[in-house]
Amino acid sequence: ISGEVYIPPPDVSFPEKGSFLFFRAFLSFEWGRRIMKAKEYFTTKRIAFMALFTALVAIATFIIQVPSPAGQGYINVGDTMIFVCAALFGPLFSFVAGGLGSAIADMFVAPYYAPFTFIVKGLEGLVAAYIIKGLKKVRCPRPAAYVTAFVAGGLLMSAGYMLAETVMFSW
Repeated sequence: ISGEVYIPPPDVSFPEKGSFLFFRAFLSFEWGRRIMKAKEYFTTKRIAFMALFTALVAIATFIIQVPSPAGQGYINVGDTMIFVCAALFGPLFSFVAGGLGSAIADMFVAPYYAPFTFIVKGLEGLVAAYIIKGLKKVRCPRPAAYVTAFVAGGLLMSAGYMLAETVMFSW
């Protein structure tokens, strides 16, 4: 109209299979789907419960401490709250609440353990939740599923802290 040249819009059909553009289009679709799932998972209510359980794990870890007879470290009730998270809310929830809550408590008690605590306690909750989820699928009785998951999580925690101390004190 004012001397501009009309450029038609590009073809919006899906690229051919095997091409790089097909790969990019597939990835963008897949990531878009995952983002939508994340939006469904992280509702306001779920985030509030995650923050509440993170605080409960931190308080249970920090308030009730029994010094370990073996030397360094302490026994606490925070693991109980991590296992409650694993039983009620699932893997990701228990990883975040367990890892972050215990790491926050360790920031006040033994700050040099905090990064290891985040990983170890987070994995403890994650593994326990996945075991509970898997055993429920095969119709295992709930008490047996919970006991199996909690024992496996506790063993993982012990092995994780043993590895962490080996890394920390071997330098």
